[in-house]
Amino acid sequence: MFVIWSGWGIAILATGFVGAFITALSSQSLGFPAAFAIGFGLTAIGNFLLARWRNDPSRTRQLVDPQSGETVIVKGRSSLFFIPIAAWTYIVLVLLVVLEVIMMVGS
Repeated sequence: MFVIWSGWGIAILATGFVGAFITALSSQSLGFPAAFAIGFGLTAIGNFLLARWRNDPSRTRQLVDPQSGETVIVKGRSSLFFIPIAAWTYIVLVLLVVLEVIMMVGS
């Protein structure tokens, strides 16, 4: 399997691994659905904070083209599988809701 990322997109996988680790540690004491929700919730919070940090307007650069005099704004692009890091927060939250509903229906 190939992992395609640009910029800080690989950090999304790191937040996912941290969430999975916390889920595994807390599943014995809390039960799997609650631990699952905590792990996915922490993953979503980590992704949100990462996206907020990377998309901060103060991190953009303004360059001036010497020939035309036009100003060009350069932003860093971070993505995982061509999906921007800000969208991964919502993807994780939707997965959390869908999987929790499936677990509740299955019980």
